[in-house]
Amino acid sequence: MNNYQKITYQYLQSAIQSVCQNREEHVYYPSADFTRKRKLPMSVVIESIIKFGAQSLNSELLEQWNYHVETPTASAFVQARAKLKPSAFKAVFDLFNQSFDKAKRFKGYQLLAHDGSDLPLPQNVKAHDNHFKRGNANGYNVIHVNFFYDLLNKQFLDVDFQNKRQTDERSSLCQMAQKIKPTQPVIFIGDRGYPSFNLFEHLQRLQHKYVIRCKDVNRKGFLRKSDVPDTDEFDTIVSLKLTYSRTKAIKDDPSFRFLSTTSKFDFLKRGSKDYYEIRFRVVRLKLSESTYECLITNLDDNFTPNDLKELYHLRWGIETSFRDLKHSVDLEYLHTKESSQIYQEIYARLITYNFTMRLVGQVKFPKKKRHWDYQVNVKMAFRLYRRYLNDMSIDIMRLISSYILPIREGRKFERLKFRRGFVGFHYR
Repeated sequence: MNNYQKITYQYLQSAIQSVCQNREEHVYYPSADFTRKRKLPMSVVIESIIKFGAQSLNSELLEQWNYHVETPTASAFVQARAKLKPSAFKAVFDLFNQSFDKAKRFKGYQLLAHDGSDLPLPQNVKAHDNHFKRGNANGYNVIHVNFFYDLLNKQFLDVDFQNKRQTDERSSLCQMAQKIKPTQPVIFIGDRGYPSFNLFEHLQRLQHKYVIRCKDVNRKGFLRKSDVPDTDEFDTIVSLKLTYSRTKAIKDDPSFRFLSTTSKFDFLKRGSKDYYEIRFRVVRLKLSESTYECLITNLDDNFTPNDLKELYHLRWGIETSFRDLKHSVDLEYLHTKESSQIYQEIYARLITYNFTMRLVGQVKFPKKKRHWDYQVNVKMAFRLYRRYLNDMSIDIMRLISSYILPIREGRKFERLKFRRGFVGFHYR
């Protein structure tokens, strides 16, 4: 058996056992929950949920217990998992992440992309915080989940849940960035939904670096009325004075930028006549004859425009991770309507993703004369992972390396945008 897969599994088991040793923190009734010897102890319940796929609950249990007559019933399992708080899975997720050496860096920096995605939930009219009406029908349920994703090491590092009605990805990034020490060299990368004076200044004060795309200078967006060169490409420093005041003298000064009464800026009192100076670097890149890309950053000249272009190009990794998380790791196939248990399964799927991608990252392709370079078939890797947790005798690393796909550079497809609903229990 490959030693790396064994070590990775031991890290996961160590995280689960550590949480079980602190049982009182992660159950609802410490004096009673998981205190007696039963068929479903705490560690088994946690590991079982981590193994879940897209099948019905009964099918999942039968698969895990190898169709044994002593397989727990769905009712028994639901009662057992109801004793666990979501914090148990968050703790396993955090402990398992701590065991990973995130060695891949860009000029010494860890690259973290922040982005969010809507997650369709089972229909539950009683869940008022995430239920939405649709005409006279029963409506639908959805929550917004924000992630920190390590782009080079392909690991989810943190997650933040938001009510869909109050979705604010910028605020989420500010809060999640506060958990990272200023001494930790990271670069946060965001798309066009993130440009914000408030966000830039928060990251600047936290001593973190960022690269965030904004709308081009020719469009009505963040850089409107900014004093930037009138050229196809440029690399310049923009200095602005932010204020709520609208005196004639300030209006005549192009170095001022007005904040509306609804603008969120935590470093200037709303209605104040003072101003706040802010400074950042803007780089405009030409992508084709008619398309341009503008990036805002606080990185210095050691990062060239081509470096920034590559950094933002790497951000696409979080988009493909969402696709894998939802469709290959089966995040959209939940096994409960209860909000707390939904959080359990979200953390469990993130553990599944991180475990599998660690193994994928260790696959080495033999040097052969081939027409294409090759990559691992990630969907098959996730399927093999679940089989491996049920049968430790298989050589998962060797199997993963057997399922590969060619890398065809330069292919482009139109990005399809559609909302997919929750796959109901009775369809499984």
